[in-house]
Amino acid sequence: MRGGRLRHQVSVEQKSDTYLSTGEPTQSWTTFIASARAEIRQTGGTETRRGDQTEASTACRVAMRYADASEITAGMRVKTGTRTLDIVSAADPDGRGERIELACQEVA
Repeated sequence: MRGGRLRHQVSVEQKSDTYLSTGEPTQSWTTFIASARAEIRQTGGTETRRGDQTEASTACRVAMRYADASEITAGMRVKTGTRTLDIVSAADPDGRGERIELACQEVA
């Protein structure tokens, strides 16, 4: 994998269950990978109408070194700057253990 393409600084977060002081369960996001380099490519986008509101969604591909990201799974999310990308799937596309590609959705 060419390092020059990894021009985005990202972090990866996972959902975790926590409890409020009242004992009520709540979900929050905790850091899974604090800092890694990645390539982010926009692959498409859609707009969906729900009632009177329009929801925009952007599909992205995020490529990272496999050593940095081998334990990433769907349900986690990638953060870069002000963008938050929900991970839909994670795969090693050529099976060589060099890179991992994440299919992501960004909902605006």
